[in-house]
Amino acid sequence: MYLTNLNVLQGYEDGTFRPAQTMTRAELAAVVARYAGLDSQSVLPYNDVNEGHWARTVIAQATARGFFTDDDNGTFGPDVALERGYATRVINRLLERNDENAYVDDIPFSDLPEDHRYYHSLVEAFTSHTCTRDSEGNEVWLSHSYPWLQ
Repeated sequence: MYLTNLNVLQGYEDGTFRPAQTMTRAELAAVVARYAGLDSQSVLPYNDVNEGHWARTVIAQATARGFFTDDDNGTFGPDVALERGYATRVINRLLERNDENAYVDDIPFSDLPEDHRYYHSLVEAFTSHTCTRDSEGNEVWLSHSYPWLQ
């Protein structure tokens, strides 16, 4: 209700919410743009989001703010279903959580090796931690835990 009242999460025109449906990259861009209050005009750097795509403006806005930055092949894939790791990376950026160097040696998941492309984003998101910030604004972890495992 909180995100619905803020107009961040919206249903579809037919009155449905479709909770079991996968989320697309375009839908995540819309959620991010609404949550961050983005409303400026931005240049769209992707060649696969056509003029008539419903999320063209929010994709451009979210990209301009740095939420979507690892798409280096000139495409966005607006209608592609999200990977959990990718969504986590974008949400970390939205919440100003630095996931570039997040690392722990006691990770509780056997299917997340250190060389996984979303390792740092996922560790940042699922690990409860206390931290300070260095002079460049990066997190320096002081302690960490997994209270949800207890």
